[in-house]
Amino acid sequence: MKKAFCKLVRSLNDNDKINQPMKTLIAILLWFILLMMCWPVALALIFILPIIWLLLLPFRIVGFTLELVFKLISSILFLPFKLLKVA
Repeated sequence: MKKAFCKLVRSLNDNDKINQPMKTLIAILLWFILLMMCWPVALALIFILPIIWLLLLPFRIVGFTLELVFKLISSILFLPFKLLKVA
């Protein structure tokens, strides 16, 4: 049982788009379990999570732009080495 759980956690940690439907299914199942055990918390999550997502959205945008800037800088810095390797 523990090996199967570890394998599931490892597969969920991958950032592949292939695992996205599985992540969604597990999230929905966990939400329904929470709904059965403590329905006020589950209903509060429906309203609170979109607000949290909206609050964190600017940080994701900044992170995305910084990642692109660093990729651009590294591409500019490594361009001479790539050109010398081809020649």
